[in-house]
Amino acid sequence: PTTPGVVTIGTIHGGTKENIVADQVTMTGTIRALEPGTQKELKEAVARVAKNTAAAYGALVDVEMDDVCPALINDDRMLRRMLDLAEELLGRENAVRMNVPSLGADDFAFFSDQVPGCFFNIGTLGEVKDGQVLHSAVYAPEEGCMEVGITLMAGGVLELLQSM
Repeated sequence: PTTPGVVTIGTIHGGTKENIVADQVTMTGTIRALEPGTQKELKEAVARVAKNTAAAYGALVDVEMDDVCPALINDDRMLRRMLDLAEELLGRENAVRMNVPSLGADDFAFFSDQVPGCFFNIGTLGEVKDGQVLHSAVYAPEEGCMEVGITLMAGGVLELLQSM
């Protein structure tokens, strides 16, 4: 209970008609955790539950999993620099450090495993519309936020280059 992890089943595809039992169903999803050991345990648990559930109903299952995205951990020096840049650009009240880890997954984690990095979020909404959240069909970011993101990224790259 003290080590967070998330299993998301994002798609379920199967069958051709509502009154015909599907001969095959494919499910896809993601596994996210803050620690590699937890990721491994979750992968094993998903495979075990899928196999045991299928066996209980006399069905067959084929479990395939790609390597999961590693936990994305910011470099402390890069984080401090990005916060300083954000405070200069947006004002101290608008540069907020998240004190609780996020279980979001991003390919950036593979890069930050190799070189110091800092993943950050920027506000993207102007006028909020009903249902307009990230990854929704109606999400429409305020385009002015791109300038903020580009400026912060350029400052982060400059910091990285200066440290090499």
